[in-house]
Amino acid sequence: MASKYLKITLALSCAVYMASPRLVFAEGASIMVQDITEKKGIATASTPVTTSTSNSTPELKKNVVIEKVLPNTNAESHETNYQGWQFDSGDVKISCVNPNAACTESEQVLDTLKILFRAYSKGDLETAGQYMDDDCTTFDEASKTLIVGKKAVLDDLKQKIHGWEVSDSPLISYTMDHPYAKVNGDMAVVSFVAIKAFGGKHPQEFKSHCTDIFKKENGKWKKLHYRSNWKEVVAVAK
Repeated sequence: MASKYLKITLALSCAVYMASPRLVFAEGASIMVQDITEKKGIATASTPVTTSTSNSTPELKKNVVIEKVLPNTNAESHETNYQGWQFDSGDVKISCVNPNAACTESEQVLDTLKILFRAYSKGDLETAGQYMDDDCTTFDEASKTLIVGKKAVLDDLKQKIHGWEVSDSPLISYTMDHPYAKVNGDMAVVSFVAIKAFGGKHPQEFKSHCTDIFKKENGKWKKLHYRSNWKEVVAVAK
């Protein structure tokens, strides 16, 4: 377990470096690890940790998913010809626009992310679990809690999806904008901007910079860690 958290921290250092080119590594490794754990949700002495959720988890709708290809229109993406996609699932559209795979192996990582979102769209978390590490983690920004273990992560995800389904302001779209996948050995980092929109009685839009970390096991990429930081997008009056 400790080695997996160390690998997560090292992978996050790559993600932070890509997002913040002014970061100075010469200040010392111990300072860098502390900054990463605080900013990226890896458990520290002050970080609450949960390994399980309520025993009563709701049943999700089993949706039919229609898949579309979204041509990559990003002129700056020259590494590969990897294309975007869109899933129409009930009244929800989940899209990946202008993905950027740094290499052929990076394409496999993005394909894994696509499989996960297709499973989410269908309400098929059993399939989603096949692409998650047993010790995967998610940092819950709302409660400042690190959710640890595949079962706890899937239960938390199930609760969120069910909440969107039954809300009077349901989720109507989720978009991953310009996801970039970078592979280093058996570890990979995917960074992207996500936008989710809710309709119904209280329309709202939220935006987040997201990081997914994957680990390759027996030739298969599995999600190891996820972090987001959602903020409401407030329309500016003209």
